[in-house]
Amino acid sequence: MKRILAFLCLTSLIIFTLAGNALAAVSGQAGSSSIRVSLADLTPGYYLCAVWDGDELLTLFDYTVGSDGRMETTVEIGKTLSSADDVQLGISGANTGAGDVRIDVPITSSGGNSGGNGGGSSGGSSYADDSSHGEFYAVNLPGSVTGGRLSAQPARAEAGTTVTVNIAPEDGYALDNIQVQAGNNENVKLSGVRSNRMMFTMPNAPVNVRAAFKHLSVYSGSFYSLPFSDVRTSDWFYQAVHYVFSQALMTGESQTLFNPNGNLNRAMLVVTLHRMENQPRLFTEAGFRDVPAGQWYSEAVVWAKASGIVNGNEDGRFAPNEEITREQLAAILYRYAQFKGLDVSAKGDLSNFADSAAVSGWAEEAMQWTVGAGLLNGDNGSLKPAAGATRAEVAMILMRFIG
Repeated sequence: MKRILAFLCLTSLIIFTLAGNALAAVSGQAGSSSIRVSLADLTPGYYLCAVWDGDELLTLFDYTVGSDGRMETTVEIGKTLSSADDVQLGISGANTGAGDVRIDVPITSSGGNSGGNGGGSSGGSSYADDSSHGEFYAVNLPGSVTGGRLSAQPARAEAGTTVTVNIAPEDGYALDNIQVQAGNNENVKLSGVRSNRMMFTMPNAPVNVRAAFKHLSVYSGSFYSLPFSDVRTSDWFYQAVHYVFSQALMTGESQTLFNPNGNLNRAMLVVTLHRMENQPRLFTEAGFRDVPAGQWYSEAVVWAKASGIVNGNEDGRFAPNEEITREQLAAILYRYAQFKGLDVSAKGDLSNFADSAAVSGWAEEAMQWTVGAGLLNGDNGSLKPAAGATRAEVAMILMRFIG
């Protein structure tokens, strides 16, 4: 029971026995300090995983499951295993809508052969003998970085498995950039990026991780007036525009015009969220065919895609210059709140709005949250999900979100 409560505190999700038709094979070897995980038929998305020995939490790790539905990784657990250990793996389907699982991890003696699954029946693959698998490569971290620390889980990984790099800025610092390069100096694609960690798939070579942290300057004054001729103190949005401008989250469309009634486009929103995270650079491709390098929004889109905040359109475009709709805004803010680890349990009643049936199915949960959290109040009794969002409206929403 203590083990279950510990995971609940960390994930706010309930763990139950292996659900659906997911296939599980996990095992450890006595004398080793790692376990081998092989899962299939999982819902693609981010997963938070925990490993226990009895009531002791040994380690946490994240994994991004791709379209193949598989989780294949070797996990360093920080202790030497013995056959008497009671090891379990908990897998929380965060951001996937999938059920969570709890799996017993059989510990074999040296040279033994055993598999495990969530249902307790025999079967599955054994990983007691690493000779049956690919070569393991080193994850090389910088020896010293001013302003923060990095750690890798695991420190050596098999090609094709997921490595998590934990990022720990010191007080007064934030991540400026992070880069993973294979032995041939090619950048490795990053995924599952959060403010305190990121992940990548281990290539067939050792990798070098490089990072830099920047000192955060603290603004000690306040803006008593704005430089924009189209924002007056009597405007309903004055305080919100004042806030986002003074916090360097949104700028004007010129030195003297904010354009409060102009609609925000998708690139503008992503750039604003990127600024809220102190604009880390990831040195990887955006993954959208209409987001070339070198644009004013390119680095922000790279970060947002790698962080799971934006998905783009079905045709592989991000559409940076398209006006963002209110339901797209809600969906992106919802994913950003999840990225920040915030409570997104608030659920507003959309039926109170005359056009609730017009909300797209993919945006319904996000719209419920934005209404329940007080970020969207509607417009004359309507949500107008397909309508654009003005720069003033977004400034107000961001002020409510942060405040």
